[in-house]
Amino acid sequence: MTYCYTCECGRKSVEVMPLSKASFRPRCGCGQQMERDFAAEAPGGHLPQCWPMWSDTGGCHESQIGEWSAALEKHGVSADFRKDGAIKWESAAHRKRCCEALGMYDRNGGYGDPRKR
Repeated sequence: MTYCYTCECGRKSVEVMPLSKASFRPRCGCGQQMERDFAAEAPGGHLPQCWPMWSDTGGCHESQIGEWSAALEKHGVSADFRKDGAIKWESAAHRKRCCEALGMYDRNGGYGDPRKR
């Protein structure tokens, strides 16, 4: 499960851990105990603090970066790629546009996620 935490100093943290650790509260870099941020965990898409997001699984092989960039541009979408082929998604809407332009979809997605055509 994904848990979000906020500190009084303004820092945020996202932790992925099993449900059995739900009562865990991390310490912030400033030394204070962080509080769970239930609003950030609410349904409705990816957590806002997760953007931009680098995706290995949504990316390509390093030898295909030029080909994928051209395919995206053909559909009016641009994206950055790392040297290893990972793609950078700026937002949930950007992720959807990129995936749909490349013929990918989110099999377990909900409203607003890339859909099968």
